[in-house]
Amino acid sequence: MLGAVAVSAIAARDARAGKKTSKKLARYQTTPKGNRKCANCTFFEPAKKSCKVVEGEISPEGWCVRFVKKKA
Repeated sequence: MLGAVAVSAIAARDARAGKKTSKKLARYQTTPKGNRKCANCTFFEPAKKSCKVVEGEISPEGWCVRFVKKKA
């Protein structure tokens, strides 16, 4: 669990700094991982089809290791 917390903290810091990582480094995939998908992620920007922390066009059905579930 500590690993997920560390990844979340790093992703949040990078988002604030405007830094984006490549899809390859984020291990981005165009399919969800279980119930985790970009549409449910804090960093997903649906109007732009983009992400605050991953470069390029992002699918709402995608997933990457920087996934952080939106707060309800």
